[in-house]
Amino acid sequence: MLVEGDACGGINTSTNSGASWMTNNVPFGTWYVVASSADGNKLAALSWWNNLLYTSTNAGANWTSNNPPSTNALNWCAIASSADGSKLAVAGTTTTNITGYPHFGWIYTSTDSGATWQITSAPKTNWCSIACSADGRKLVAAAYDDNPYNGINNGVFISTNSGGTWTAISLPGTLMSYIRVACSTNGNNLIVAPVNSSRPERIYTSTNSGATWLTNNVPTASWSSVASSADGSKLVAAMNNGPIYTWQYKPTLCFSSSMPNMVVFWASSPFASGYILQQNSDLASTNWTAVGLTVNDDGINMSVTISPIIGNSYFRLVHP
Repeated sequence: MLVEGDACGGINTSTNSGASWMTNNVPFGTWYVVASSADGNKLAALSWWNNLLYTSTNAGANWTSNNPPSTNALNWCAIASSADGSKLAVAGTTTTNITGYPHFGWIYTSTDSGATWQITSAPKTNWCSIACSADGRKLVAAAYDDNPYNGINNGVFISTNSGGTWTAISLPGTLMSYIRVACSTNGNNLIVAPVNSSRPERIYTSTNSGATWLTNNVPTASWSSVASSADGSKLVAAMNNGPIYTWQYKPTLCFSSSMPNMVVFWASSPFASGYILQQNSDLASTNWTAVGLTVNDDGINMSVTISPIIGNSYFRLVHP
């Protein structure tokens, strides 16, 4: 199921990987953000120009207006959906001053596919993106606030209880721009990318819900969007007016001697546990078999100790 939002029109959906598309009866708008359930039946879409939030429960055949309640004019800027589509989180920012604060936004959540909404305790700031775990309990939101009176710095906030409470996450750098975020289905693996055409910056990733971060070997740039696979082992980042970059976890096998045995090891990672070590005595054959020995993980490396081998032996890591 593919969903395409037209910045100057409607919303189109495809059920055959883009071979053909169906237009929908959604009102005219600048549809620039969409979210979907895992099966593609439940959709949610945001329009910036006329500030609309519409949802669909039948793969886009019909749409319903489901704007969260608000006493102030909000620009809906980001939306996220749980895997079953029942839980939604939407972030917005005011378009007018409120008692002298030019940027003053909210995050709302819904547990009934957008039929009703509840305001969360998220800081009142200029929200620019949001993502959630598959069960909808873990929320990750990014803010960009250039108003010093709000006391909210640019950064990322996380909630582990569906928006009940929020914690600011420290990043290794100072992001001076709007921020795009994405996460894995369990919410542990995060990717953060800044959008700043005048001050290019790096992408940051975390495998422990933001406790620690890594910078990556992508260029410093202005990034328009990011996405993550379900397990976080594959990432995609699109550069403003530039190429699309992809990253995939690929462990490298290393060898060391532990006389009389040999140790085969690879870097420890949350993504490495699903890999299986195989061996073969002939690279020209397809007779790869699982080593079947205990894999030790010391937090730095995952390793297997192998008894002395007579003749040739080749090893590889495979993912089922």
